[in-house]
Amino acid sequence: MTSEVLIVENRGPIRVITLNRPERGNSLDARLGKALLETVRETAHSHSVRAVLLTGAGRSFCSGDDIAGVLALTGAEDLSAAAADESGQFYYPLICSALRAAPQPVVAAINGTVAGAGLEIACAADLRLCSDTARFGVKVLSIGHAGCAALLPRVIGWPRATELFLTSRWMDAAETHRIGLVSSVHAETELVPHALALAADLARSATGAIGCYKSFRAQTEHQSADQAVLSQQQLHETVLANVDDASEGPRARIERRQPRFTGR
Repeated sequence: MTSEVLIVENRGPIRVITLNRPERGNSLDARLGKALLETVRETAHSHSVRAVLLTGAGRSFCSGDDIAGVLALTGAEDLSAAAADESGQFYYPLICSALRAAPQPVVAAINGTVAGAGLEIACAADLRLCSDTARFGVKVLSIGHAGCAALLPRVIGWPRATELFLTSRWMDAAETHRIGLVSSVHAETELVPHALALAADLARSATGAIGCYKSFRAQTEHQSADQAVLSQQQLHETVLANVDDASEGPRARIERRQPRFTGR
């Protein structure tokens, strides 16, 4: 699945996906959008992949849609085709949906600039780490557009997300950590090793239960608190009926040993 614009590596049970357009800030064009979407969808159906690490080559994670590239090729009339397929459908919402639906835990290692559509993709990951040189921005209003209104507010709340949209300002790594957008900040050279270690810990866990959790999370996003609490009983029943590791964990606790989770 590796292509000119996307590097895909399997490191044991971890799939490392690297956006590879560093000369364009790993911005999304149709080639990268299609390659990333197809890879995420294929990964979701892989029984051998138990965790996913998403990062970018060079000094950017993903700087958004490749607006400049499209303008250079087609002119201002076709600005809406920045990262869209032949039907005009933007790739990044489909990528975000696929990442959120994937049963594996997804870790985003944000190695530099992330903005616009790239920020929404980062928010679609289950965990986010960043380098101390990373910067985050919505930036779409500065080009007369609107966006980052689907997932970013779910992570940091509507007031902060609205302020970032209206001001088009950059956030540094320290601020994103303080507001909970990322869980930890690392030196640039240590980011990917830390992210790989985290992904490895997740891959050794009961990943079948993680998949059930992610499905439950999507199901209850629009439910009231009371409805969600009642739905959680269904989550427990689903895990007990479908996740082999749900019996291995308690057995290991009783036997005073480390559980041997299989991901099933």
